[in-house]
Amino acid sequence: VESRHPPVPYNSPPRCRPVQDSLPSASRRECPLLCALTDGRIDKVQHVLDANPEAATDGFDFRDCEAPLCAAARLGCEAGIFRLLLENGADVHQEDCRGRSPVDV
Repeated sequence: VESRHPPVPYNSPPRCRPVQDSLPSASRRECPLLCALTDGRIDKVQHVLDANPEAATDGFDFRDCEAPLCAAARLGCEAGIFRLLLENGADVHQEDCRGRSPVDV
């Protein structure tokens, strides 16, 4: 899968962009898994999950409690990324704050 962005070294700050400029500054904290999903890079997702496997089960609170699988579906990630998330404990039934599962997204 071709990335929308040039490769970024892992020691670089994440290019995590808030969905809306109106998000509170606390919501603009670093979000490595969401950034990796946004980039659609399986190697970055693997790197994040190697460092923190629980990231696959934690929701992104500032994105309407979005589950990682929901984010991957919304972003159109490749099947390999879904496989990594599932192997690290992501729940296919986990819903976001709007009651949507990954299938609904």
